[in-house]
Amino acid sequence: MTFTTDPALKYQAIAEALAVAFGAIDGLNALSYDPTGAAITAPTLCVGGHEQGSTRPHERDHELGFRDWPQRWSLTLYVPYQAPEVNWPEARGFMGSLTAAMDMDPTLGGEVREASITRASLDLGPADSPTRQLIGDIVVSLILFQPNQ
Repeated sequence: MTFTTDPALKYQAIAEALAVAFGAIDGLNALSYDPTGAAITAPTLCVGGHEQGSTRPHERDHELGFRDWPQRWSLTLYVPYQAPEVNWPEARGFMGSLTAAMDMDPTLGGEVREASITRASLDLGPADSPTRQLIGDIVVSLILFQPNQ
């Protein structure tokens, strides 16, 4: 992966880096977008929206010549739910594997300064959904240093 410095391309580069990092997990599909409304028939992790901060005017950046861009990314894990004795352990295994994958490459291939999973929850989706699923809500917090223009 190539390190992206163009601010116009940075967000998509991070989404793709997250999908690559988590796509290495055996049995898990990883997408750099959330196909809302699409039928998901296999365990899938989707990268959703994000929020970004910046260094406040009275604060110092961590490195000279760079702006701190702290961000939080929302990811969703979908695991089809047919047999609770199979799907709950499978989903819990994926949640643990996500943490391990992030620990193995906290820079997302050099795309960010540091990233970590800062929140993760797992629950059964709505009973009235056409396809019942276990749904994991994951937040990845990261910081990147964007070169001053």
